[in-house]
Amino acid sequence: MELDVTRTSRVVQAIAGERARQRRIGYTTESDDAKGPAALVGYAVDHLTHLGEVSSSSAVRVELIQAAALIVAAIEFHDRTGT
Repeated sequence: MELDVTRTSRVVQAIAGERARQRRIGYTTESDDAKGPAALVGYAVDHLTHLGEVSSSSAVRVELIQAAALIVAAIEFHDRTGT
């Protein structure tokens, strides 16, 4: 099966937009560093474990994008610190 680049691009843009939103509301590189990657991934897991409680497919997508953005934050931590 071939990769749908357009669909993938929209998802990646949504995740980048969520990271930008997180930063605008105060979740900065410094706050990410203070929490550490395990906490960031834990927050992502929290979003994923509540998917069954979400009532619409658009709300499910929002939760998935937020979880993915938190995982990206953990990867960014790793890239910055090498740990």
